[in-house]
Amino acid sequence: MRVHMAAAAILMLATGIARAQDESAGVAGSAAADQSSGSTDAGPADSSSLSSTSTAADAADASGGDAVPADARADANPTPPSPPGEAAADAPTSAPPSVVATIPVPQNPPPVPPGGSAAAPQQIAEIVVTATKREQSLRQIPASITALGGADLERRGAQGVEDIARLVPGVNFTADSVNASQVTIRGISTTTLGNPTTGVLFGDVSFTDAYLPRVTLDPNPFDMKSVEVLKGPQGTLFGSAALNGAIRYVPEPPKFGEYETRWFAQYSMVDGGGEAPTYGAAVNLPFGDELALRMMAFKRKSPGWIDNTHTGEHDINSVGQEGARGILGWRPGDNLDVHLSYVWQQTNVRDSPYAEDRSGELTRDTTSRPSPVDSQYRLADLVARYSFESMDLVSDTAWVDKSAHKALDASTDLTGSTFPYVLLDDVDGSDTYSQELRLVSTDTSSPWRWVTGVFGMHQSLNFVPEYSVALTPGFDLQALAGALDLPIQGLLAQGDSVNLLRVRTQATIEELALFGDVTRRLGDSVELSIGGRLYHSRSGGSVLQDGALVLLTGALQNDNRGVIKASGFNPKASALWHITHDVLVYTAVSKGFRNGGLQPGFTTPLSAKQAPDRFTADTLWNYEAGTRTQWLDNTLHVDATAFYVDWKNPQILLGDSVLHLPYLDNAGRVKSVGIETAVQWLPAWAPGLSINASAAWTRTETAEAFEGQTGATLPKGTPWPYAARWQTATTVSYAHEFGDWTAEAGVTHSWLSKAWADLEQTEPVFDYQQWDAQLNLSNAAIRWLPEIGVTVSNLANERGIANVIVGGVVTRVDKVTYIQPRAVLLRLSGSF
Repeated sequence: MRVHMAAAAILMLATGIARAQDESAGVAGSAAADQSSGSTDAGPADSSSLSSTSTAADAADASGGDAVPADARADANPTPPSPPGEAAADAPTSAPPSVVATIPVPQNPPPVPPGGSAAAPQQIAEIVVTATKREQSLRQIPASITALGGADLERRGAQGVEDIARLVPGVNFTADSVNASQVTIRGISTTTLGNPTTGVLFGDVSFTDAYLPRVTLDPNPFDMKSVEVLKGPQGTLFGSAALNGAIRYVPEPPKFGEYETRWFAQYSMVDGGGEAPTYGAAVNLPFGDELALRMMAFKRKSPGWIDNTHTGEHDINSVGQEGARGILGWRPGDNLDVHLSYVWQQTNVRDSPYAEDRSGELTRDTTSRPSPVDSQYRLADLVARYSFESMDLVSDTAWVDKSAHKALDASTDLTGSTFPYVLLDDVDGSDTYSQELRLVSTDTSSPWRWVTGVFGMHQSLNFVPEYSVALTPGFDLQALAGALDLPIQGLLAQGDSVNLLRVRTQATIEELALFGDVTRRLGDSVELSIGGRLYHSRSGGSVLQDGALVLLTGALQNDNRGVIKASGFNPKASALWHITHDVLVYTAVSKGFRNGGLQPGFTTPLSAKQAPDRFTADTLWNYEAGTRTQWLDNTLHVDATAFYVDWKNPQILLGDSVLHLPYLDNAGRVKSVGIETAVQWLPAWAPGLSINASAAWTRTETAEAFEGQTGATLPKGTPWPYAARWQTATTVSYAHEFGDWTAEAGVTHSWLSKAWADLEQTEPVFDYQQWDAQLNLSNAAIRWLPEIGVTVSNLANERGIANVIVGGVVTRVDKVTYIQPRAVLLRLSGSF
């Protein structure tokens, strides 16, 4: 049935194209008559590229006419790159900027004139981003930043950060749907339960917990303006939340004076698995010229593909998700701009998504009960901006609340068997309040640009994981404890269960910082920048451990309390030189840091290595140099970046050598070196064709000997976990217009080389490639007609291994998480 539905959709697209070809002669004649009278047809509805989205869309929206795609506007009136430091927003309004990537990523080509020919070569559009907390032309920023357009992420049916990471070489994604997912940039990685090395931001609000995150920000890309990937430390502007980079989600802002409604509905079918719908809508409501409200809501059902042969259940790893966000904009005058945002999202994972071995069979027989995970987050953000003559004053007040509950079958984790049944009940929550005040220069005629501000943050963490074993009916635990003179309170768990191990962690993290960044333009070709962040942090609280495993250590309970304070300065500096109009080079150095804390993990007395009482703060220096070039009348971009990372005292999650219980430690020192290259080409001889190819080579390894979790000494040069040596992404796409119809097709290939899930190099991961294909058909002249799309992901049905976790004492169990099998996605979308 699923194959028939996909075939029918493709046949429908092909039929539409054929009909458009039959009508093209008449349409072309009509178009010629329109051109002679001075009128033009509207461009295709929303043909922005994957790596492009307009930053001047509000100006077009305010005009009251039909919105023209960002890349269509830019390509119709191409603008040469701005001089160093000038944002494209200051260019003539006839050529508003759009967003593409510094290191290009797959994108759909811009539309071509009716009839399939172009009067002039299409040019790669210039872009503006706000990742530096001020508008700036992306290719003029001396750093590695990639911007992905929300519109094409929607077209691809992207549902999360895993669909984004594989498009950006040097970035990979690790998840198991039980713990918070992790993004690795340039080999600086952590495990799914470890402290994050890559920050996650919603606008300028950090979503990162200081340690052991249970919930991650992974919003649906629907109605998202762009997603920015920032490589390298972002400590100057975002503090400890971005040790070696960040993923930044930028939502669509309210549009003043315009009503707009957008919607989508899609149906996903997984080969050998389930099938499920996802749908959503967004509306923009103006209230006069000063007030506007933009709201979005969605409901997602992600089909499962893992079968539990022990219980006979199929497709157990299905996911249900729903969310909403609203942004209220108020602009009472030319100088004041206020935005109030609220975001809510809830995710329910039916069961863990792992298989029991590396055979490629998407089954397991090692759990007797499901392991559901329910999580929720809420975010509120109030941003007020007041514009003076040469600067803006910005206040950003934010609150983030997260909660999660897991009820996991941990039997095989501890014993390697389904008996006895061991329940891991994990209840977690965090609250974060932050306030930032900053001044941003706005005088574009000045050779100086700067941003400076003060930041404060208070974060409360509370998580209680509890391992317990159910008692045999009729067994009197209290009588046994009394006979042995044991404290019954510490041995009791929920219901009639024995508490094996319970860890109550309550932590408070506070940070206060002053930051600044100043840039000086020297002539027309050179820029020098310097900045830094002066910070003071305090991390303290308590970790209380009890249960049968704690009694084996000779104590009734372990009570670890304390406060860790840290102060320091995180500098950054860069230099940029335009050798010619089409060639620039840059070099940059920056430092990142991460807070330490009390040990929330546990090791048994029999473990080869004991967990320390505390894990310390770690720091990271990033040195990079790059070049950006454009050729053939700005239809070809060739970019390259080389980097060196020196990571001191890296925090790493290890496991008890007997029961595999997790704990945090520091690993001495790690070094990472690499090269990233990218080519983006719009061939003049084939209007509508776009070719994007990018690759990254990274070598990340320990720079000092380190005692691993088994007690063995790991030598200098040991590969760091989840740090793949090679990664590539290539996309070839083509767009063609037949009268009012636009057909777009693209193929993407990505490859991730082998890496290890552990320092001991016993668990290989990754080493897979993936092919994806996409086909879309739209008609801009008929606004009520939805755009039709078909996407096939993992065409070759590759069994790529995304993660491996080892469990079992007597019998070893590998918990293998595979990438999603081949899936067909049918999508309808529209706006009015």
